[in-house]
Amino acid sequence: MSDQADTLKKITSGKKMHNFEILAGLLKNMGQPLPVALVKKFRRFEWSTAMRYETGRTPTGETRGFLKAAKETCDWVRGMLP
Repeated sequence: MSDQADTLKKITSGKKMHNFEILAGLLKNMGQPLPVALVKKFRRFEWSTAMRYETGRTPTGETRGFLKAAKETCDWVRGMLP
């Protein structure tokens, strides 16, 4: 398996990679830190995988903000790819 495939598996496997702080720390240790602006945006949200089992509504502004931060992160990742 290539180094790139190994790295992708490492950062996308397991429950702990859903924890933003752990993922951000790992990327920083790999020499690819997330931009500070993205880190600040994600720290605003109290997101967890347990939320998918919760009932009720999340404030619309929180949902939109989280989705916007996620899209900006995807855009950043795409910009980092060769």
